[in-house]
Amino acid sequence: MTMNRAQLETQLIVDESKSLKVYRDNRGYLTAGIGHLVTKHDALVYGQVISEDQCEMLFNIDVDIAVATCHRLIPNFDELPETAQQVLANMAFNLGETKLKQFRNTLDAAEKQQWARMATQMRASAWYFQVG
Repeated sequence: MTMNRAQLETQLIVDESKSLKVYRDNRGYLTAGIGHLVTKHDALVYGQVISEDQCEMLFNIDVDIAVATCHRLIPNFDELPETAQQVLANMAFNLGETKLKQFRNTLDAAEKQQWARMATQMRASAWYFQVG
């Protein structure tokens, strides 16, 4: 099953917000669009305004990376229910692959489709208290 990217975008706008102006996040990193961490490759500077098209392009790249991360870490990702795919892609988007790999029990529960265990593992993490 292919994950609904529009639904993920809606959720990530709620979680990450959307800004067409480059700003510093709460850790001081340059950010733009929908939670996009600005890189040197982006050639964006603080205060710069990006277009809706640029925002969508950055978002699509970031979601592609997040979904690829999910596929690498959870071999049966496409077989999971939509809700589980959304949650895991959101985590991958927010955390990146290196940090998401540390959620070994959560990923194992997802792969085995043990949803109560997955939720318990997520709630027991520092990440849960940081993002709510």
